Amino acid sequence: MQIETEVRLPSSKLAQPKPVEREDLFKKRLLKIGLLREVKTPYLVASTDNRAPIQVAGEPLSRAIIEERC
Repeated sequence: MQIETEVRLPSSKLAQPKPVEREDLFKKRLLKIGLLREVKTPYLVASTDNRAPIQVAGEPLSRAIIEERC
């Protein structure tokens, strides 16, 4: 099995790709040489900005967990 490699020196004149773009390029190269079969896109995670704590009766859950472990 032959693996072709390409070495490039960074140039201050050229704009460097963003980290996300670099990762996409890396994954595409892995696909091209057969080390990956597919590149899956990450699931979208719902925003947690609009969440608020709820009030519950009884002792705090953290205290109950600590007592249970001791």
